[in-house]
Amino acid sequence: MFFSSNNPAKAAFDLVVKTFKKNKWKYEANKDKLQVKTIFSGDDLDMTLYISIDEDRDLLRIYSFLPEDFPSDKIALGAFATAAVNWKIANGTFDYDVSDGTVMFRVVNSFRNCPMSMEIIDYLVHITVGTVDEYNDKLVDLAKGRMTLDQFMSAINN
Repeated sequence: MFFSSNNPAKAAFDLVVKTFKKNKWKYEANKDKLQVKTIFSGDDLDMTLYISIDEDRDLLRIYSFLPEDFPSDKIALGAFATAAVNWKIANGTFDYDVSDGTVMFRVVNSFRNCPMSMEIIDYLVHITVGTVDEYNDKLVDLAKGRMTLDQFMSAINN
């Protein structure tokens, strides 16, 4: 749907909330900040997802931080690992902060002069949950030293 509202950001936020209600997903909504927070259970780790609406740029962002950062002695390893994972995925990206080893998955969708629907929001949430669930345990195990780089590369290439 194209937003005919005078406030497309609020309309996008309302559509996110409507999508969550339709799917019976538990969530916390902050209408003033145009943000939604939810937790999904993956195969191995829980994932906290944040959905935020950027009013200035007409963007819907969904993002999730990994529960562990890469330690300072493994900063380069984390950069390599996130680049290797990003090569494998089609939608979204793992962002990596080389200053502190933080890893975050992010997917963004513009609603500026573009249709937005509950199906699109549902799709973006599922992309985020599926991708984070696929790679979070491997990245965390690498960061914590429970997996070697060779084991990591083998795991993401199978």
